[in-house]
Parts: sequence; C-alpha cells; structure tokens
Amino acid sequence: MDVFGSIVYNYYGSTETGLNTVATPRDLLRSPGTIGRLIAGHDIRITNSRGRRVRKGKVGELFIRGPMVVEGYNDASGGDGQRDGYFSVGDLGWVDRRGCYHLAGRKRDVIISGGVNVYPAEVERVLDAHPLVLESAVVGIPDETWGERVCAVVVPRSGDGGELIGVLDAHCREYLSSPKRPRRIEVCESLPRNPTGKVVKAELVRWLVGA
Repeated sequence: MDVFGSIVYNYYGSTETGLNTVATPRDLLRSPGTIGRLIAGHDIRITNSRGRRVRKGKVGELFIRGPMVVEGYNDASGGDGQRDGYFSVGDLGWVDRRGCYHLAGRKRDVIISGGVNVYPAEVERVLDAHPLVLESAVVGIPDETWGERVCAVVVPRSGDGGELIGVLDAHCREYLSSPKRPRRIEVCESLPRNPTGKVVKAELVRWLVGA
C-alpha cells in the first residue's frame, strides 16, 4: 500500500470453504494484518478446545458456515472438521473490536511450552520484521522440562549470519514475552518447502532434534 496506494484487498478462504472474509483498504489501514470482515451469507465461530465461543480478542479455532462449505471431511488424524454445521480446516484466529478477523496460525503448529500456548506466526512476524532477516520459521521441539521448546530457523538477507543469532535474541527480548522467545535460533540458507511453496515444518523439527 505504501508503493501502490490504498488499492490492496485481502481475502481469506480455503478449498473446503470457499472465500469467507474480505478486507478492504480501509480495513487494512485501521486493522493491519486483518483478513477482513465476513462476506454476506457466511458466519464464523471462534471456539476453544471445548467447543465454546471465546471472547473478542481471544484466540480460538475458526469454524465456518457458508454456501461453499464441503459436506464432510476427515483430517490426517481421522478427526472430523465438522461441528453443528460449521467446518474447520484447523486455522486459529481472533476478531477485534471492529469486527475484523485476524489469523494467529495453524492449530497443529501451536507450541505448548510450560503450559503456555505459543503461536508460531506471532513469533515469526517479530523475526521477519528485523531488517537482517529474509524469512523465518518457528517450531517446537520436545523438552523434558517445558514439554516443548520454542525454536526458530532464520534465513538472513545477506552474509552468513554469524552475528545474527545474538542480534535476534536481543530483538526478541524487546518484543516478545519470555514464554514466546525462541530458546534456540539457527541460521540456514533456505527453508524446506513442499511443491505448493509451504514451509515443511516437520523437516525442520527433525533437523533440530537431530542436530
């Protein structure tokens, strides 16, 4: 928007649900990062692990109802994404006081460290905002004390990133609370991706555990 002006629109949807929200340039200016407001004919419930709606501003799982939602679907674990006519693809999010929705990450990617839910997308946004970082990925690896330990893998914009780890540790201390800070930061040339371009975090976990 800084380059082209207020002409950017943001949409949210999936193969299983169709498009569900749209963010206008005005929405994006007033609620940065939003996926927008509901498209007419659609509804989203944001629920906790017990299926109860959460308050505005609280993160929960997005369950969607609309004319394009599939009739049935089983995820990789055999669970059903259907609930009372609503459907979930496993995305987590929250709604602000203006009624704009925001994504927090994927349910399967949530890191539980010391009983605290850590959403990798939040940590990645902080890391990616640093001018020396091209991109990052945050995962949890097993930890005997905390259950899982927050770890980050970053790709530097230039150079070998020799001093980057210390710089990013200080950066995270400034912008993240203690449970969300990566306890380990590794530097690599590129992140592993599948044919559609998504980062394969399972490969990063195997690499970090075996390293």
